[in-house]
Amino acid sequence: MSRQRSMVVELVAIAAITIPFVVGIAPAAAQESDTDVSTEAEATPVAPDTEPPPEEIPPPPEGSTEPVESAPTPNEPTTPPSDAEALEVAEEEEESPPEAEAPEVTVTAELGRGVQISTGDAFSLQLRARVQIQTALAHATQTAIDAGADEHWALDFQIRRMRLVFAGHVLTRDLRYYIQLGFSPRDMERDLLVPVRDAYLNWQAHRDIGVRFGQMKVPYGLQRVVSSSALQFVDRSTVVAELNLDRDIGVTLISEDFLGLNGLLQYQAGIFGGRGRNRFGGLDSALLAGMVRVNPFGSFDHLSEGDLSRSMQPRLSIGASAAYNIDSNRARSTHENVLQVARFDYLHLGADMHFKWAGFSVLSEVMYREANQPSATGIVDGEEVTEYSRSAWGWLAQAGYVLPPIPLELAARYGETRPLDQNDPGANFFLLREVGGAVSYYIAQHALKVQLDYFYYFGDDPRAERHQVRLQAQLFF
Repeated sequence: MSRQRSMVVELVAIAAITIPFVVGIAPAAAQESDTDVSTEAEATPVAPDTEPPPEEIPPPPEGSTEPVESAPTPNEPTTPPSDAEALEVAEEEEESPPEAEAPEVTVTAELGRGVQISTGDAFSLQLRARVQIQTALAHATQTAIDAGADEHWALDFQIRRMRLVFAGHVLTRDLRYYIQLGFSPRDMERDLLVPVRDAYLNWQAHRDIGVRFGQMKVPYGLQRVVSSSALQFVDRSTVVAELNLDRDIGVTLISEDFLGLNGLLQYQAGIFGGRGRNRFGGLDSALLAGMVRVNPFGSFDHLSEGDLSRSMQPRLSIGASAAYNIDSNRARSTHENVLQVARFDYLHLGADMHFKWAGFSVLSEVMYREANQPSATGIVDGEEVTEYSRSAWGWLAQAGYVLPPIPLELAARYGETRPLDQNDPGANFFLLREVGGAVSYYIAQHALKVQLDYFYYFGDDPRAERHQVRLQAQLFF
């Protein structure tokens, strides 16, 4: 009996010890099972609200002496800058200039204006090309043949002019440049095959005074200053061919709107070397030249022949010019043959008029050139040589009318050149007259046109009597 009691006591003790452990483990297992079920039931897991782990910095290569950077701590507190540091940063931002914006570049191409590249006020470049293709038929009269003229008929084809122009401004629109090159045989002088015709800078410092320096047309006369691309005829008058001053190297003062009167007054005055284009004058030579122009109705395109715009506003330009060439060594003051021993001082005087109205135009000009002596004698290679000056005066008048329905113009011209004093007997320099007419078809004004003209030349020398027909096409891109 006592043995049974002791077994019961032992069983009760074992139960008292094990029951608490069994009860504690069961809820924990149930709780773990519930957690797993709820996690699997969620459609989209929610990322914990924690920062990503810091970026690992790879260790430096073996043998490197560079210090190893420590990885940034995600929650490392930042120290705000002090007032002094903040003020220094603000001053640096104020002192640093703003970045300049790149200028806008524009490129255009148009017939009559060429290719133009511009960056606003800082720079511009205009590139233009021009070609004149000409054929001419000349017929010496029987009078000329009897007097000893060489040819009865003469047919000629030529590239009369082939030019390339660079123009524009640099730094400011008041500082402009102009360069013109000529590549046809007659664009260059026979004894100096240099293609440079114009190369100058023009600084318009003020409305009433600008400075132009380089190689340019001498400010003398009208038709010679008019571009050969803007003529009513195939070419200029024989009067201008004889008495003009062509181009030279020098500097001029210029204003196209003196006193701000809407172009009423214009002037040019300059000093040049006096030996012509692409040549340098000596210390004892100089050419002084000046021109004054009055436009009673205001400024207009007086440097373009023909009234292609057919404006109903009358336009008139009256000019006077003068020049004095000291110690010239050229037969015609600034062009033609270079003299060996003779040196002449030439006085040049000129006056002109240009009128346009409703398609009708008139241009007239008188020119005068006189040397200080008829001839000079010197010794060349042990022989006595006599060289002559060329003193003369001449005048021309031409008129044209642009027909209203189509851009077709009819024009007529008369001119004569009269020698003065004694001239070179072997130069065949006598009184010469010209009379002729022209028909011009302007496809795109002067930029693209076809011209046909006829002239009859006659005078005191019967050998100069001839008829001439010229046909010319011009493209001025």
